[in-house]
Amino acid sequence: MVVSDCDEFGVESLAVALINEFFNTCSAIHPDADSLADRVAKGPVSPAGAPSAGYLALVNRLGHDGVVASLGDEGVAFKAKRSGDLKLARAVAHPWLSSGMLSHVGVADSAEGEAVQEANVRLEQMIANGAPQVLVERATDTLSERVQEFYAALITREHLRFESRVLFSGRSVMTPNKHFKHDQIGVPEEMAWALFGPFAARELGSDIEVKKRSKKAAQVLDGLMARMWVVGTRAPALSPTSLMAFHPVRVAGDAIQVPILCSKLMDGDFDGDQMALILPVTEEGQKSAQDHLSIVAHLTRDPSLIGREKVHPMHDAMFGLAHLSMTDAGLKELEKVAGESLTRRGKFLDKKHFIALLERVRAGRGSEAALDLSERLQRKGFEAAQQTGASMGAFLGGSLDLPEPPEGDAVDEWRSYVDEMAAEVSQFN
Repeated sequence: MVVSDCDEFGVESLAVALINEFFNTCSAIHPDADSLADRVAKGPVSPAGAPSAGYLALVNRLGHDGVVASLGDEGVAFKAKRSGDLKLARAVAHPWLSSGMLSHVGVADSAEGEAVQEANVRLEQMIANGAPQVLVERATDTLSERVQEFYAALITREHLRFESRVLFSGRSVMTPNKHFKHDQIGVPEEMAWALFGPFAARELGSDIEVKKRSKKAAQVLDGLMARMWVVGTRAPALSPTSLMAFHPVRVAGDAIQVPILCSKLMDGDFDGDQMALILPVTEEGQKSAQDHLSIVAHLTRDPSLIGREKVHPMHDAMFGLAHLSMTDAGLKELEKVAGESLTRRGKFLDKKHFIALLERVRAGRGSEAALDLSERLQRKGFEAAQQTGASMGAFLGGSLDLPEPPEGDAVDEWRSYVDEMAAEVSQFN
């Protein structure tokens, strides 16, 4: 696999370190996969060199098809060659090259390969025995079909996906955690020991305390986790923010706990969604995760995440902020959180006010400051929403002074009422 300096999402070339981590260093099909945990426990692990085991397996299969793939400084180069040592009784059309012909095939040990050999022997016998031309042509067509089937089985869609299992990874259901900062994620107890235990053993000098899960080992484990990065992903990965890096925190239970501020970025709606965590084991992988996949890195690379309503308080928090802003005292509380004066353009502040506020902060003080402010606003919003005792619904409560519905059946009056009601509640959408 070759990665250019920038992909369509603007991720720079250092992200290659993570790609190498997932598909090579930590790949379950890497020749040294069985010893990876022991090597991590003994000391720093260097990234595995190219080519990866998956790449070698694909190159071997391509070789049977008469395609030579060579890896160089410029990337991967391909060239055609005589396929293999089985000489065909008659040349047949190349399955991939419309103008090419195959005279030799490197059949593999498979049912499709055996079928090619049987068809070839039958054709050879017919030609040697002077069989009628119509039978020879029919046998040639059969050989061509068997070669087509052999090529189709040799390189399939699955062989091109590079989806081998990644070591130092885990999966569980994701749930929200309103107390976590934007760069934290809760890792279940058992998963935390499995992923970070070898690193704790390295720092302690042996795995004795880790196996006992002693208090000392737990302290070392938690300290390591606070400094390291783990990559979270929720399939299907439909956007750049489907992959995000966090500082892991050991938590009770079996669920992965995600900061609310990141839930929409990862398209998590907490209805049973599963999430995978992958721990980069090399220094290069850790640095790449921080530089490219943290929420700060995502927002710095794509400031429009704020305008696209991804990292501002939502739902109950937004309701609480709007409700609080309806009074002068509440507005002053919000101004204290925001660090600047705020002006209503109606009866309350809506999401557009807060998006504009976060965009100003990001432009003036950076992504970290904008995210910190969003978290403070979110906490204030949840607190205010809880104090109202209101529940979310189509009608947000009498405190909003909503218009009274008409008493009669006049269509025009009801249409006017609907428009007036929509204008009020749309500010919360």
